[in-house]
Amino acid sequence: MVPHYANSDIIGLLFCGAIGFLCFFVTFLYLRNKELIYAYYALFLLFILLYGFINLKAETWLNDLLNGYLRNNKKLIEPITILSFSFYIFFTIELIEIKAQNKWIYRTLRIWGTACISYALLYFLLFPIISEYTLTIFILARIFIFSMSTVLITGIIRKISSPVKPEFIIGSIAYFAGSIVASMRFIFHDLPFPSFYQFSAPNYFEFGILIETTFFALALGKRIAHSNNERQKTKEELIAQMLANDRLIKEMNKKLAIEIKDREKEILHKQEQINQQEKLMMQAEFEKKFTQSEMLVRRMQINPHFIFNCLNSIKYLIQSDQNKKATTYLLIFSRFIREVLDTSQQNIITLKRELDITEKYLQLEKNRFNDDFTYEIQIKDHRLLQQLFIPPLLLQPFVENAIWHGLLLSANSEKLLHINLEFTDDRLILLIDDNGIGRKNSMLKNENKLTKSMGIALTEERIKLFNYYYNHQLCFKITDKTDSDGEVIGTRVALELLFHDINLSLSRNPIH
Repeated sequence: MVPHYANSDIIGLLFCGAIGFLCFFVTFLYLRNKELIYAYYALFLLFILLYGFINLKAETWLNDLLNGYLRNNKKLIEPITILSFSFYIFFTIELIEIKAQNKWIYRTLRIWGTACISYALLYFLLFPIISEYTLTIFILARIFIFSMSTVLITGIIRKISSPVKPEFIIGSIAYFAGSIVASMRFIFHDLPFPSFYQFSAPNYFEFGILIETTFFALALGKRIAHSNNERQKTKEELIAQMLANDRLIKEMNKKLAIEIKDREKEILHKQEQINQQEKLMMQAEFEKKFTQSEMLVRRMQINPHFIFNCLNSIKYLIQSDQNKKATTYLLIFSRFIREVLDTSQQNIITLKRELDITEKYLQLEKNRFNDDFTYEIQIKDHRLLQQLFIPPLLLQPFVENAIWHGLLLSANSEKLLHINLEFTDDRLILLIDDNGIGRKNSMLKNENKLTKSMGIALTEERIKLFNYYYNHQLCFKITDKTDSDGEVIGTRVALELLFHDINLSLSRNPIH
């Protein structure tokens, strides 16, 4: 005797209700997160839901809406079933992250999913022609699909690692088991198992789908939890790296201050032991060493407020879950600090390296002030950048003055810092232009005039020392730019570097 529920829509209605609710929920997740995995799974569930509606015996709201087009439509059953299987394949790729682990399985699955979509569309379009052969086509298609799927799932089990792999395997086995049993129920009508025919082929398929969706829902939940744990771990690593950099800078500054103090005491002690003639010579040596020490302090210490604000900016980005931006900013900051430390013991570096350090500094300041200004570095000829040498961090004080005492005090809507390099036959002309308020206006507004003048004075001493050792090759000039009415429209720093044979020889035997 056939149970009454086997000839009713109870199983189908329960199936459509469960799949419909799950489809709605997964679609909501996609709209919120915009991840392909949710889109693929939502499409899989959508076509499975349509499959359920097609096999319902009674009229439904969806059939009424479509004028009965869905119910028992043989033209739609095979295409919709295959389309759902196609999106199951794409969902599998994303769920267990196959692309990052095995390129061959990834490419094969992509081709397999695309081929299934093509088969579904061709079946739908050619149905009037092939309607007499649908059973044969069904059998051949299932033999090929089950064989290919067995090979691919075996490959996934052997070669793919994923925290949700157990749930995926169990759900897939249930999916294919339901599909195989449903196919046998559809093809064979004389098996010696009467109880086997108490349920229809769609019922068996729907049983398998319900089990599969249960385990796939567990897999999605587990994957979401795993992703949250990974994000938290990344956040903690960024904070730890930031604190480590902070400690490194403090330790280096403290050590440097002690070394400079000890060096000054040593020089003063020697100065007291020499006669008048030697005293004059030692005085010159002392001035040179002291200038080098101040240059070292300037290069190593940079600006404590600048470092503190950079670290605070990174901390804010991390706390506001802007992890990608925080990682980029922290990477630039770490490279900038490393460049400063690497060049702290060198008297000269290549012009290319100096420009790279300057650009990192500009990126940090631009981000720290929320893109309040823009900058541009224009180089007409890159060939000599590796052959020309200048003192390290020579451009940074000029760029810092342009930003702090020019651009940030300006009311211009577009604040621009422009660095331009031009070469003639025997010299480099490097221009640093800004459209800020100019030097005179800055002196009226800026209370910290002493710090600014000391910075320029220290730069002048460094240039004098460079010219002493390298035959008077470098000079600079700072001017206010004015318009036709004499109004100040910014500041220009012009550095001129001769690069005749003396300077070019440094590229062959640089002095550190």
